[in-house]
Amino acid sequence: WRIYPSQYDGDATRAVSSKQTSRRIQQPNTKLTNDVARPEPPSRPRTLLESLTTPLQLASEKVQHAASILQYIVLEWWWIFPMALAALPLYRWTFCQQAATLTPEWWKMTCMEYIRASPHALLVISLFLLSNISYFCVGAWFYAMGRDREQSERSHSTQSQRRPSSLMTTITAEPNYRDLAGWITACGLISTIFHSFQSFGMTLLAEASCYVDHGVALTSGLYFWKVCGSPFSTTRVWVTGIVGLVALATPAKPGYAFLHSSWHFLSALTALFWGHQREDYG
Repeated sequence: WRIYPSQYDGDATRAVSSKQTSRRIQQPNTKLTNDVARPEPPSRPRTLLESLTTPLQLASEKVQHAASILQYIVLEWWWIFPMALAALPLYRWTFCQQAATLTPEWWKMTCMEYIRASPHALLVISLFLLSNISYFCVGAWFYAMGRDREQSERSHSTQSQRRPSSLMTTITAEPNYRDLAGWITACGLISTIFHSFQSFGMTLLAEASCYVDHGVALTSGLYFWKVCGSPFSTTRVWVTGIVGLVALATPAKPGYAFLHSSWHFLSALTALFWGHQREDYG
């Protein structure tokens, strides 16, 4: 007997082979589907240190930024701190409800009642107040100096280079004469107002304006130091300055008008020499 393969056997073989082929083709897809459907493992909870790291970094950056701003203010604007004295009367009036801002005993404002009672009161007070004109004269000189300097630089098409300032440097920067003129003129204006209140017996206003006068004077002196250099660099600056301070601090009540008028002239002359310091030695 010969056995011939039937048509059914061939169909069965082809069916088996096609089924195996379809399994091979579908196997990668099934694996990919299993990978996608597989759930991710739960994330590890953050520790306390890790949760605080980001806020601490942000706080550290803010502190560094604030420190850099404070450093800039101290290095560039240290000369303006005495102006806090000018705000003291306003602070006491506003927050302490005290109308009087009295000067301390060790630096008491001089009462000029004895001058007003003298027969030559009008002449003495007039000359005393007129001594403030020295500040305005020096301010006008600085303003003219700055204008001439700007015209000269404009004509030569050159610009001066500023060097960084320092407290104890001999010459620190090219003087800005218009700023110097503004500060010395402010000294003369505040001094005239203060001594007018003082001369005519307006005690409360005189005591308050005394703080403003000292704040502007100290700020002006430090600004001169910043721009023009140390006052101890040239002899005429520190000599006139020291003599003027002696006249200011001398507690001679009968000669107050004369001594304080001398302080006005000597301090204005010191400012003139100080501002001219770079022109002579720069």
